[in-house]
Amino acid sequence: MLAALAAVLHRSRKRLRKIRQQLECDPVTGLGKLDHLQRYYKQLVNDRNRVLYSLVYFSLDTERLRRMAGGESDNVLRYCAMVLQDYSSDTDVLARVSEDGFAILRLCADPEELRRWVDTVLQKLRAYPQTGSVPFDIHAAAGAYPLKLGGRDLSEMVFNAAQQSHMALNRHEDFSLFSNDTMKQIQLEQKLRSSVEQALDGQEFQLFIQFYADAKSLEIVGGEALSRWLHPEQGLLPPGVFVPLLEQEGLTYRLDYHCLRCSCEFLQRMADRNIKDFFLSCNFSRETFSSPDFVERCTEIVGNYSFPRELLILELTESVLVKDLSTIRANMLALKEYGLRIALDDFGSGPGPEGAQLRRYTRFPFLRPPAPGRGRGKTAEGKEMPSPPLKVKSCTHERAPASGSLSCVQLFYGRPPGFIKTGFACELASSKSYPVT
Repeated sequence: MLAALAAVLHRSRKRLRKIRQQLECDPVTGLGKLDHLQRYYKQLVNDRNRVLYSLVYFSLDTERLRRMAGGESDNVLRYCAMVLQDYSSDTDVLARVSEDGFAILRLCADPEELRRWVDTVLQKLRAYPQTGSVPFDIHAAAGAYPLKLGGRDLSEMVFNAAQQSHMALNRHEDFSLFSNDTMKQIQLEQKLRSSVEQALDGQEFQLFIQFYADAKSLEIVGGEALSRWLHPEQGLLPPGVFVPLLEQEGLTYRLDYHCLRCSCEFLQRMADRNIKDFFLSCNFSRETFSSPDFVERCTEIVGNYSFPRELLILELTESVLVKDLSTIRANMLALKEYGLRIALDDFGSGPGPEGAQLRRYTRFPFLRPPAPGRGRGKTAEGKEMPSPPLKVKSCTHERAPASGSLSCVQLFYGRPPGFIKTGFACELASSKSYPVT
């Protein structure tokens, strides 16, 4: 009787272990998930050995991966998991803790040694195209949180390491180590996050213009509307600081429409001065552009002004056109019918055939010098683009919209359809941004 009961208990425990393993297992890579990492963290780490461990987070640009690799993306993730397993020791714990990231609890306290190990792993991860499977690079970076800093909550440590990894990825760096200075930066971000809605209500976000110039005549022909946060304590903050905060708080749409309203006011002032050949592009997030009421809200704002509508260009980054394509397409057509122009930024980096469908609805693309490391682009005549890009210093035309220095100029290579010259001329030099007053 007792033997039979023991056998039943043994089978029950075995089934429970199997169920737990299945719940903890990532179906794509076969690695454990966050619960797996949590369980082994409690078993391995104690007050005596805590200072010897670091939590390393490897993040991948999964949005780009899905766009470029398509159905191959799962194979890439499995390859990354295999590499991380190969470079993990018996004292390490590896898990896939999010859609875009892997975490390793690694027995290594020396920052330089950890950096060398990360460099080796990243080099191997980026060697995936050499396997002959796909013709693209893997964008990856790593962030680390040393447990000696005193963290106890594993989820919080994973978050901090992930933040460092994402920061490195956005900065095109390989590695970023969490430190006390980082903690101060996080505290500042939390403070800014709590005040961002108040900043929108208080009109602390201001419009700046970055100018376009004809690559042949070097005359200024238009500009791009940019937002900057004039914080009462921190001063002028760039988009890299406040855009993530707006996204986290779900307030990106408010800044988008605020920028549109300011752009319309600027174009109206230009039209009132009889300057009617200067265009202005205004950027929108994918979430705003794909909103069902986007057309209604745009036409309501633009309808309050009398400047020529074709001078206002609504710009969307092509590289984010992965979702909501049907709604974006419908909004593009409606706004073109209303008289506005549409442009795709990062032209040519969009989602293949789907992006090509949207390009048909744009008046013309903005062609810009490529980012560092991506090679030099071509002009309309097939010539290499100059490097570094041309820049402007001061406007020589008496009808300049403001005084001060101009921003780095963005160039058109070849005249697009409907291209109109303006009476602005400029000198060549480096410069700073151009506020609208």
